[in-house]
Amino acid sequence: MTSVFFNRGLEEAGLDPSRVGVDKLRCFLEEILDTHIQRELPKIATNYYNVFQAGIDVSYSSRDASFFEIRDERLSA
Repeated sequence: MTSVFFNRGLEEAGLDPSRVGVDKLRCFLEEILDTHIQRELPKIATNYYNVFQAGIDVSYSSRDASFFEIRDERLSA
């Protein structure tokens, strides 16, 4: 079964020649990761800002109220 797959051409096997090989795949995955980071990092920064601002404003009833929730758990050594 695998010999049939590997003996076929790239296009016939449904593979994109620009993604075949370790180096090409690495470059492709780096581009995906960079795009994802650029899209998600501003959202993370906004969430941190909102949590810190709620702490500064002593406004714990915001959507991040669970972050400021006091739990009745004690740490023990």
